[in-house]
Amino acid sequence: MSGREERLLLVSKILKGEIGKKDVENELERISKQYGDECFNSYEVKKQPKPWTNNSLKELEVLSASGAASKEFYLYMAEVSEEVYSQKYKKKKLFRGVLFGVLAITVLIFIVCILRGNS
Repeated sequence: MSGREERLLLVSKILKGEIGKKDVENELERISKQYGDECFNSYEVKKQPKPWTNNSLKELEVLSASGAASKEFYLYMAEVSEEVYSQKYKKKKLFRGVLFGVLAITVLIFIVCILRGNS
């Protein structure tokens, strides 16, 4: 595998939320040792203000495909990805909590109706 292929694989993992910032740091160090720092280019990262969204991540994907390949860029992409996937996880957790609450209330009402019917 080449340094470019390693970078593409890293970007894929970042975009899917499979790898966090610490792991990206380790991967960048490993890639640097294996292929040298010249496999990365210089790219000035222009950070967007928070909150970051899925659109922010998509913009970074486009920049990556356009040649942004600095270590700083990948670390920033990982930071944005962690934030986006953390928000998605919180929303799913909240939805599950609300769903469980509605289900519990429905079961309680059903039980009360059955008990009143038997009285």
